Amino acid sequence: MPESFGALAIAGLVGGLLVLVSRWRLRRQLALVAGARAGLLRGNGWLEVEGERAPRRALPQVDPGPVLLFDLGRRDAHAYRGERRDEQPAAVTGTRQGLSEQLGDRIATVNAMVLGWVVPLSAPAAVGAALALWG
Repeated sequence: MPESFGALAIAGLVGGLLVLVSRWRLRRQLALVAGARAGLLRGNGWLEVEGERAPRRALPQVDPGPVLLFDLGRRDAHAYRGERRDEQPAAVTGTRQGLSEQLGDRIATVNAMVLGWVVPLSAPAAVGAALALWG
Protein backbone atom coordinates (compact mmCIF):
# COMPACT_ATOMS: atom_id res chain seq x y z
CA MET A 1 0.00 0.00 0.00
CA PRO A 2 1.47 3.39 -0.95
CA GLU A 3 2.41 5.78 1.82
CA SER A 4 0.18 8.46 0.34
CA PHE A 5 -2.87 6.31 1.15
CA GLY A 6 -1.92 6.30 4.81
CA ALA A 7 -1.21 10.03 4.77
CA LEU A 8 -4.64 10.69 3.25
CA ALA A 9 -6.30 8.54 5.90
CA ILE A 10 -4.46 10.35 8.70
CA ALA A 11 -5.39 13.73 7.22
CA GLY A 12 -9.01 12.61 7.00
CA LEU A 13 -8.99 11.38 10.58
CA VAL A 14 -7.40 14.55 11.98
CA GLY A 15 -9.74 16.76 9.96
CA GLY A 16 -12.74 14.70 11.04
CA LEU A 17 -11.73 15.00 14.70
CA LEU A 18 -11.38 18.77 14.39
CA VAL A 19 -14.81 19.03 12.82
CA LEU A 20 -16.27 16.82 15.57
CA VAL A 21 -14.85 19.20 18.20
CA SER A 22 -16.64 22.00 16.37
CA ARG A 23 -19.84 19.92 16.48
CA TRP A 24 -19.45 19.38 20.22
CA ARG A 25 -19.16 23.14 20.75
CA LEU A 26 -22.27 23.77 18.68
CA ARG A 27 -24.21 21.18 20.69
CA ARG A 28 -23.08 22.91 23.88
CA GLN A 29 -24.33 26.24 22.49
CA LEU A 30 -27.64 24.58 21.62
CA ALA A 31 -27.96 23.38 25.22
CA LEU A 32 -27.29 26.95 26.42
CA VAL A 33 -30.04 28.25 24.13
CA ALA A 34 -32.45 25.64 25.49
CA GLY A 35 -31.70 26.77 29.07
CA ALA A 36 -31.78 30.51 28.38
CA ARG A 37 -34.46 32.83 29.70
CA ALA A 38 -36.55 34.66 27.12
CA GLY A 39 -37.19 38.37 27.33
CA LEU A 40 -38.31 41.37 25.36
CA LEU A 41 -36.16 44.48 25.12
CA ARG A 42 -38.23 47.61 24.66
CA GLY A 43 -37.01 50.60 22.69
CA ASN A 44 -36.78 52.64 25.89
CA GLY A 45 -34.03 50.38 27.26
CA TRP A 46 -36.12 48.30 29.67
CA LEU A 47 -35.95 44.53 29.53
CA GLU A 48 -38.96 42.40 30.44
CA VAL A 49 -37.75 38.92 31.38
CA GLU A 50 -39.99 35.87 31.33
CA GLY A 51 -40.84 34.90 34.90
CA GLU A 52 -39.88 38.25 36.46
CA ARG A 53 -42.47 40.74 37.61
CA ALA A 54 -40.54 43.99 37.20
CA PRO A 55 -38.59 45.08 34.12
CA ARG A 56 -34.88 45.83 34.46
CA ARG A 57 -32.39 48.04 32.68
CA ALA A 58 -31.01 46.32 29.64
CA LEU A 59 -27.51 45.76 28.44
CA PRO A 60 -26.51 48.45 25.92
CA GLN A 61 -25.07 46.07 23.29
CA VAL A 62 -28.40 44.36 22.52
CA ASP A 63 -30.85 45.60 19.88
CA PRO A 64 -34.53 46.07 20.83
CA GLY A 65 -36.79 43.07 20.27
CA PRO A 66 -36.89 39.50 21.56
CA VAL A 67 -33.74 38.44 23.43
CA LEU A 68 -32.39 35.39 25.22
CA LEU A 69 -30.50 35.78 28.50
CA PHE A 70 -27.72 33.35 29.33
CA ASP A 71 -26.84 33.15 33.00
CA LEU A 72 -23.11 32.50 32.75
CA GLY A 73 -22.31 33.71 36.26
CA ARG A 74 -19.87 31.45 38.04
CA ARG A 75 -20.56 30.40 41.59
CA ASP A 76 -17.89 31.56 43.98
CA ALA A 77 -16.51 28.67 46.05
CA HIS A 78 -16.44 30.88 49.14
CA ALA A 79 -19.85 32.47 48.62
CA TYR A 80 -22.48 32.06 51.28
CA ARG A 81 -24.91 29.29 50.27
CA GLY A 82 -23.86 29.38 46.63
CA GLU A 83 -24.63 33.05 46.03
CA ARG A 84 -23.72 34.30 42.62
CA ARG A 85 -21.58 37.29 41.90
CA ASP A 86 -23.37 40.38 40.71
CA GLU A 87 -22.78 39.82 37.02
CA GLN A 88 -25.05 40.81 34.19
CA PRO A 89 -26.27 37.84 32.18
CA ALA A 90 -25.08 37.60 28.60
CA ALA A 91 -27.80 38.46 26.10
CA VAL A 92 -28.33 37.78 22.42
CA THR A 93 -31.00 39.13 20.11
CA GLY A 94 -33.44 36.54 18.76
CA THR A 95 -35.97 33.94 19.77
CA ARG A 96 -35.25 30.50 21.19
CA GLN A 97 -36.79 28.83 18.13
CA GLY A 98 -34.83 30.97 15.66
CA LEU A 99 -31.49 30.45 17.38
CA SER A 100 -32.16 26.72 17.83
CA GLU A 101 -32.90 26.40 14.11
CA GLN A 102 -29.71 28.26 13.18
CA LEU A 103 -27.60 26.06 15.46
CA GLY A 104 -29.38 22.93 14.20
CA ASP A 105 -28.56 23.91 10.62
CA ARG A 106 -24.92 24.49 11.55
CA ILE A 107 -24.78 21.08 13.27
CA ALA A 108 -26.23 19.41 10.17
CA THR A 109 -23.61 21.17 8.05
CA VAL A 110 -20.85 19.96 10.35
CA ASN A 111 -22.22 16.39 10.15
CA ALA A 112 -22.09 16.58 6.36
CA MET A 113 -18.54 17.96 6.55
CA VAL A 114 -17.46 14.97 8.64
CA LEU A 115 -18.83 12.57 6.05
CA GLY A 116 -17.44 14.62 3.19
CA TRP A 117 -14.02 14.81 4.82
CA VAL A 118 -13.42 11.40 6.35
CA VAL A 119 -14.98 9.05 3.79
CA PRO A 120 -13.25 10.32 0.62
CA LEU A 121 -9.86 10.76 2.26
CA SER A 122 -9.86 7.37 3.96
CA ALA A 123 -11.24 5.43 0.96
CA PRO A 124 -7.83 4.82 -0.69
CA ALA A 125 -6.42 3.42 2.57
CA ALA A 126 -9.47 1.19 3.02
CA VAL A 127 -9.13 -0.12 -0.54
CA GLY A 128 -5.39 -0.66 -0.04
CA ALA A 129 -5.99 -2.54 3.20
CA ALA A 130 -8.68 -4.69 1.60
CA LEU A 131 -6.36 -5.52 -1.34
CA ALA A 132 -3.57 -6.38 1.10
CA LEU A 133 -5.85 -8.75 3.01
CA TRP A 134 -7.16 -10.48 -0.12
CA GLY A 135 -3.91 -10.44 -2.02
